[in-house]
Amino acid sequence: MYPHKLCSRFLLLSLLAGAGAAFADPLYSVTFLPQDFYAAGINNNGQVVGTAAGGAAIWSSPSSLTSLGTLLPGSEGLGINNHGDIVGRYGDNAFVYAGGVATSIVTDTPSWATGINDAGQVTGTASNTSIGGPQSGWLYSGGATTYFAHDYPYSGENFANAINNGGVVVGTFSYGGHWSNPDREAFTLTLPGDGTLRGRGTLGGTISEGEDINDAGAFV
Repeated sequence: MYPHKLCSRFLLLSLLAGAGAAFADPLYSVTFLPQDFYAAGINNNGQVVGTAAGGAAIWSSPSSLTSLGTLLPGSEGLGINNHGDIVGRYGDNAFVYAGGVATSIVTDTPSWATGINDAGQVTGTASNTSIGGPQSGWLYSGGATTYFAHDYPYSGENFANAINNGGVVVGTFSYGGHWSNPDREAFTLTLPGDGTLRGRGTLGGTISEGEDINDAGAFV
């Protein structure tokens, strides 16, 4: 009988805790975006970047939607900064949309952009570059593109996913294993700086990935 009593006690405590939570103020609210909107990122002003109505799009509260479906048909919005500038992919190339103007960047190879900071620095990934790997992260700043070197031990390729306002990029590099699901590790990199990919560990496993980073340098 003891296990049954113990379980009953825990169940009662859980129900009481749930009853208390029901009377607490909600910690968040939910806003549903347009039905065909695929969200990819959000800035400090609550603007959401994604893809809708045939192209990259920006949604702003309470119901404003700006789509680039006419200007850049088939484009995808993948990153946004606090000025409302966005980046993504259009056809085979990365693009940035700022001040009402869309500009293709990293046009010498298939590419896509995933992050932009408030200084207008853009980061993303390119395919088939000439520096030794099928995929390489890059930084676009001041009209110039810098590809990330494949110089970390055992690094086969790397992908850049986000950049903060300090110019720190977070991403993922691969270092072995099967080609379809390689061993890989999160990295950070600062440009300008020494330009070295710094592995951030895998918590004891064979796989970690760096997806986003804030201005305090905390990354996920």
